[in-house]
Amino acid sequence: MVAGCGGGDSPTSATPPTPSFAGTWAGAGQVQQCTGNTTVCAGAGNSTAPIEFVLTQTGTAVTGSFTVNGAEPRVPITGSVASDGSLNLSGRQTNPPVTLDSTRLTAAGTAMSGTLTYSLPGPTQAPITLTLGLQGVTRR
Repeated sequence: MVAGCGGGDSPTSATPPTPSFAGTWAGAGQVQQCTGNTTVCAGAGNSTAPIEFVLTQTGTAVTGSFTVNGAEPRVPITGSVASDGSLNLSGRQTNPPVTLDSTRLTAAGTAMSGTLTYSLPGPTQAPITLTLGLQGVTRR
């Protein structure tokens, strides 16, 4: 007698839950790269600045605002959570002109990590682009 397991169904892995990015996140951003105005970039070095995100989330869609160094008005941002759980955001404000070019953020519990790149006009209107690595950013 031969016994066996049948069925053509192969096991499938469950889709992991979408991480939550909703809430107010605050901490610091450390300059990893600065391009554009050499005088400003030389002074930026590896400096850090306070950073804050205020985010709402519906499914994978995320909206909100961000600020560096408490600058006002806050930059409005939108984005989505990718299938790997990372958050990609972009946004722009016109006065003063600031553009959030890209992010690659991840959240684990109350901690957020990753990088963001933003640009603004320099002292002579030549654009400055900064990439910041998040440090100690937590949900408040």
